[in-house]
Amino acid sequence: MPRELCNEKLDSKFAAFNTSDKEKFSLESSFNQETTLNEETKLVIVGTITPPNTKYFYCSYYNFIYGYIDEALKLSGSENSLKKLKYGLSKVDNHRIRIELLSSTEIKSRVDKIKCILKTNKIAFLDTMDKVIRKRNSPYDKDILYYSVDYARLGKLKKIKNVTVIANSKLASALCKEAGVNFTYLAQRGGRKEEWVNLISEALK
Repeated sequence: MPRELCNEKLDSKFAAFNTSDKEKFSLESSFNQETTLNEETKLVIVGTITPPNTKYFYCSYYNFIYGYIDEALKLSGSENSLKKLKYGLSKVDNHRIRIELLSSTEIKSRVDKIKCILKTNKIAFLDTMDKVIRKRNSPYDKDILYYSVDYARLGKLKKIKNVTVIANSKLASALCKEAGVNFTYLAQRGGRKEEWVNLISEALK
């Protein structure tokens, strides 16, 4: 299990790493400053922290969440499809597929449009972790060595009436529980698309 530290100690820990360790591990921050969370929010999807080489929450090519939201909002195939808008907001380079990041101007335009659609539909994303030290370029929770928790924003979830919170990983669930946030745990994979779409639709009524 990774170890929790406050932001100051986490920064100091990484600063003390030697050159070899800094080549193996990276210090990364969440996108929480760009969340659409507000007092009108009806649905919050919570994870640990956004993977590297992505430009907004859940924009990884292999992440299913935008597709689930598209289904619930009936956006699939439209110009406002979140799954379509996220293409090029994460870098992929492996033996099966290669996707380069869009230009900085186009990234900003796409992210702004995604945030507008989310806010209009009273949806927000949030990372439980504010900062992490993890294996460089790894998207996996198991490769996180140290982390800090965004207790301030998690605390806001407890003040929003009738909000539905979905935690999409076991570690995010554990941190929500520790922060006193009511949530439903629902993994992204394992043939659970129908559960996701139904829960999103119900939360947004």
